[in-house]
Amino acid sequence: MRVMRKILKRKVSIVMAVLVILGIAVYGVSAFAEEQTATAETFTVNPNYIYLNPAGMNLGSVDWTSSSADIRLNVTGWKDIHQGTYDPKSGYWYWDATNWEIKDVNTYFFTYGTDWSVIKSKSYYRTEVSSDILATGKVYAQNGTASQQIDSQNVYALKEYTSNAGRSLAFVNMTAGELSGVQAQFSLDSNYDDFTSDQLTALQLSDGKVTVPNDVNGKAYQYVRFIDAQNNAITDSFDISTAISKGGILYYGIRQDSSKTYSEWSQEKKSETTPNVTKLYFNNLSFWTSDDITIQIGSGEPVKVVPDDTATNTLSYNISGTIDKDTIISITKNGVTYRFYPNGTDNLITYSGSNICIKGTYQASSPNTVYFDATLSKLSYAGDVADNSLPLKDAGISYHAWNTETDFTDGDLTKLEDFSDGTHTWSDVYQAQLDKKYSNILFYSSTDGNIPSTPTANKTDDLTIPDGLTNPCFYADTSDDSIYKPTNRSGYWGELYTVRNAEGKTKDGGSTATSDTIVDIPQGTLTRNSNMLYVNTTLYDYYSDYELNGYNRDAYSYKTDLNSLGNNPILHYIYQPFRQLDQALSSYYNKNNASSPIYWGNFQNYTGSHYEQIKGSLNLYGSNDWNKFIYENNSMWGRNGVVLLDGNSAVQGLVADTLSNNSLMIKTSGKTVAAPYFNEDFLTGNNSKNTVLGKVYKDVTFPFVKKPVTSTSYEGSVDYWYFNSADATAENKNLQLQQSKEDGYFLNPSDQAVKGQTASKNYPATGDNNYFPFNTSAQSGNATKLNYGFGQKFDLKFKLTSDGTVKTTENADAPIEFNFSGDDDVWVFIDGKLVLDVGGGHGKVTGTINFKDKTATVSSVKNDATGGGVTPSKVNSFARDETITKDYFTKEHTLTMFYMERGLWESNMSISFNFPDENEFQVEKNVDTNDVNKDIFPDTLFDNTSVFPFTIQNQATHFGIKKATAGQSIETRVFNDTFESNKVQNVSGNTFEKVAGMD
Repeated sequence: MRVMRKILKRKVSIVMAVLVILGIAVYGVSAFAEEQTATAETFTVNPNYIYLNPAGMNLGSVDWTSSSADIRLNVTGWKDIHQGTYDPKSGYWYWDATNWEIKDVNTYFFTYGTDWSVIKSKSYYRTEVSSDILATGKVYAQNGTASQQIDSQNVYALKEYTSNAGRSLAFVNMTAGELSGVQAQFSLDSNYDDFTSDQLTALQLSDGKVTVPNDVNGKAYQYVRFIDAQNNAITDSFDISTAISKGGILYYGIRQDSSKTYSEWSQEKKSETTPNVTKLYFNNLSFWTSDDITIQIGSGEPVKVVPDDTATNTLSYNISGTIDKDTIISITKNGVTYRFYPNGTDNLITYSGSNICIKGTYQASSPNTVYFDATLSKLSYAGDVADNSLPLKDAGISYHAWNTETDFTDGDLTKLEDFSDGTHTWSDVYQAQLDKKYSNILFYSSTDGNIPSTPTANKTDDLTIPDGLTNPCFYADTSDDSIYKPTNRSGYWGELYTVRNAEGKTKDGGSTATSDTIVDIPQGTLTRNSNMLYVNTTLYDYYSDYELNGYNRDAYSYKTDLNSLGNNPILHYIYQPFRQLDQALSSYYNKNNASSPIYWGNFQNYTGSHYEQIKGSLNLYGSNDWNKFIYENNSMWGRNGVVLLDGNSAVQGLVADTLSNNSLMIKTSGKTVAAPYFNEDFLTGNNSKNTVLGKVYKDVTFPFVKKPVTSTSYEGSVDYWYFNSADATAENKNLQLQQSKEDGYFLNPSDQAVKGQTASKNYPATGDNNYFPFNTSAQSGNATKLNYGFGQKFDLKFKLTSDGTVKTTENADAPIEFNFSGDDDVWVFIDGKLVLDVGGGHGKVTGTINFKDKTATVSSVKNDATGGGVTPSKVNSFARDETITKDYFTKEHTLTMFYMERGLWESNMSISFNFPDENEFQVEKNVDTNDVNKDIFPDTLFDNTSVFPFTIQNQATHFGIKKATAGQSIETRVFNDTFESNKVQNVSGNTFEKVAGMD
């Protein structure tokens, strides 16, 4: 048992628990009992040295960690190869670079020895060449195996290594609840499974602090969490470097709701100045007089906050008694409690990120203040057309307000500081404090200070300031299509600091009025056909910049006839209609350090409309690595930046390989986060634009028809459930999203054939019908009006037969399959694990899952190595994934498919599958045997059988007969062996009648 225990310890992460005893669990104060002092010797980095931490560099046949190894530093552009010196204290190799002249072109790599015949012929004798410049005072380390081989050998990837040893952390309890026995638990890799690890170190603790322990075998502690005396986690796991960079003090309970207690790393939050305030005011930009808010001072009772007697539209609270800098103030709003400290003489309660604090001094605002939200209007179109953003680059926003021609005022708006309501942050709001009430206003931006005399997108229409809004804010439109025509910019009025949603809003000024809905979903009737299979799906409609203004894309009128534009037209307005969505995605990717950022639009890399022309103004995350960016976002380009023969190849690895709560995830640095394009919260306003970026249609009925399919690999045919957007004769052709009161949303077959538009000469329509569920034939073949931005999610439950096959019409075995063909991204998960990866903005690509062989095949996949090119017919096996294969042939599986159209021009989709149609229900018959005639039915017949369970099952296996009991032994018995034949009488008078509606 002891041996097994040690084996297990090698397999789990090394976790070190450092006991941090709260000697006195005082509200808002922490004190720690002493522990034993660590004896490990501290290692200090010399700022003039370069270090290599060789931990983990013992793969292959060579050990870099041995003190007798010959480790060399190779610097590009230098002739000399520098031998490293081993430091026994840290286990690092180091180079004294005091006299080195390192330039901004000197990248580097490390080798084991100098024999290049060995280095080039054996794996792990070298590292990759760094992507950054060599620098002193840094420790470098391996980062696993590099994604690309060198000389056909595996090599180590590189990263900068950081150690947090010796740094101080603190824990402060802001909740009213008593906490005792709190421990700080440190981990090498965020896993906390091994509570009995041999690598335990008790550290000296005092004055509410804990010291990060020394590295273990060259590995630094990277994560920390806090647990109670029973080893239950009371906080999340935190990255130590991030915690230290934020100030190193964890404020536990700074925010709390019914489901969780939240903590925040910060610098010291207590003010050095003794508080000197008798009244607190609530920022009326985020706290309204109608809000239900309570306040609690220290351990006092919660009190409801009421409007101030004199301050207009402002909540306030009079402080009774004495408070000091240790006093914790609690605010409860909408079921969430926020905790913070007094702040000297400041008296204004406001939001700070997701939390609340006291910051600033209350000042009465003008009752005639209006606001301007430039979140969408600020985007420059430089490189596409003239920059008529609002505001212009390096210019402010001005206003002209008036009642009559002689009663007016002019002035400049003031840009406000960033503001957060706890969920959203606004960074582009401007304020105009008018000297009195005016009925009209226009906003503009100009370099000469004058109001533009002609229609232009850097000037709004003449606007009417509405009554009835507490803080009236004008939400300016995007630039499409006002920046092209040109015309004045429009928008709508709403309350300040609310999520922007232009759908159904009344547009102010002379621009086009909005429709009731951005996308017309016609009324229809769902007639269920017994020959069809109906599957519930979810549709995600992503809004273009034009649609974000509340306009229906059917009404788009700017240069809709591409044939009239002449040779080499500028087509950015077609190629990049989703610029606001892309920027919101970019912010999300940047915040989470996403590995593979993907975007909507056609990221053209040809002459005429280079994406490079507008790359700077969009500034999308990931575009600095151009070859990777274009590889992931344009079908025609390989990983090395070289054009491919066609665009019919997938890009694999864009998403995480495991679902979380049935949600698609994307990869980031060391973890995964929700894919924003399939995240309703992100699409409906929780994004950097604070804007509704799309609409989610749930429980949408999708019809499949049955179709016999033949193959050269077996005799006969097999029925598949089938949809093909190109099939103009199928019963489920031309699917169009419709709705009814009775059936909600559904995709209905129709005569509304919709074709895409191609970029070939004269821009002809596609030859086949395409899949555009939000369009009708009126927009067919017109790229300016087609809805090219949508996603779809399918969930299918299914079971397999005992060998993963079904029978053909000739009683042959055919594999159970799921097939997809089309564009763009498709990811198919089985039981939450990625099996079929057809990602990328590509043309027609085919993918097949073979459940008999446990393989997934994609017709063509771009190589992820810098050498470029593609791999035809790429096969991946899922035979070893026990999440799927455990009880493979008996359990119910779930297939989850995500599909997106994001690359413009064409939209093809074909799906087919031949899962066995298993219909089964269980029946339990209860029989009362009390009055049984024992002369006819002996007692033994009903021994322990007053309940009769049985199953009715129809397992359609496509024409063939496959025993549902395959693999089981069957014993035949005479059914009536308990009956006496002379006592069974014929019974007459029974009538079986068919009843209408009871089929």
